[in-house]
Amino acid sequence: MEAPLCNAIAIGEFTPWARQLFNEWQSEGLVHLAFEPSINQFVQSIVRPGESRIVILENTSQSHLNLAQIRASNRSLLVLFLGQRFLIDDLKCALQYKVFGVLENPSISDKNALHLFQKAQLSIDRKNQNQLLIQSLKNLVLQTEPTAADEALISEMKVGLSKVERLSEQNDFLKSEPPLDSDTSALPIAKSQTLADVLSIMADLERTGTLWIKGSQSGQDGKLDFIQGKIALAETGSVKQLKAIYRMFFWENSKFLFHRKQTIESSEPLISIGMGQIIKEGHLQLEKYLKLKKDVPPLNLKLDFVPQTIQSSTSLTPEEFHALVQVVEFHYVADILDYSEHWDIELYESLIGLRKSGYIRVASQAA
Repeated sequence: MEAPLCNAIAIGEFTPWARQLFNEWQSEGLVHLAFEPSINQFVQSIVRPGESRIVILENTSQSHLNLAQIRASNRSLLVLFLGQRFLIDDLKCALQYKVFGVLENPSISDKNALHLFQKAQLSIDRKNQNQLLIQSLKNLVLQTEPTAADEALISEMKVGLSKVERLSEQNDFLKSEPPLDSDTSALPIAKSQTLADVLSIMADLERTGTLWIKGSQSGQDGKLDFIQGKIALAETGSVKQLKAIYRMFFWENSKFLFHRKQTIESSEPLISIGMGQIIKEGHLQLEKYLKLKKDVPPLNLKLDFVPQTIQSSTSLTPEEFHALVQVVEFHYVADILDYSEHWDIELYESLIGLRKSGYIRVASQAA
């Protein structure tokens, strides 16, 4: 039987949903868990010097206090935060208390969850190995009887050991990210990458910060705010959240610039849809757009409704009727897209169909 991906201790009280998930993971041999329902007993328990552990906490009404209590104990812990739903405040708390990874509504076969377990175990193994190495070096230095001949060598060993120990502490996985100046820490992303590639990178690396996107056409400017790899805010012009993201998928030869930050302030509700689902839907809408591209009306095109085309036998789909109402109200394609809650691709499909059927016509085109 293969070794589990992760050995961890689940601390605190858990909901039936979490317990069922734990049972499934353990029955499949994916994780090995010990349980400690009392936070107080856990933080007061005796541990071996330098020992690091992986712990799992569920996101509940008490989890913020539990995280604070765990960190106040100064124990060397790698924390995985599990929950069915995470709000912005929950993710800010995870950043504040240096949570290693967030598992939002995972399933037993969730590849992201399994990958996180592997990363966590690898990190904890390396941490413990480094601690053993440092302890061994300390013992070696302490047991060495300095003489006049090798006193200088022992002194150098002590200095070197001190540097190794400081380096290990600086690279400790308990630190969420190295200190950054959010105004100057910018990461340009390769031009050859698509928006889908960049979204995957942000999610996989659980980045916090702002991603700026610029398409090849005038007015194609947008930004995405991330908190631990999840999208807190997406906007381009007056359009926000998922509608803005899917619009950015249509932009050609986009350029990307990412500014890492310690935290993100946002008044918008966190986008709860998983990144994989967002990317999948973005690809589907892009495929439809590319098929229609030659017929897609320019944003500055003005459209008018042709009233005499409506007869008692006229039959329009709900999408076509909605687009027709938008034409009557706003006329210009840019406004029709921006003031409707429907996806751009749905509006494009309806506008093209309405124009071919004669229900709408081109009024004029602005200079």
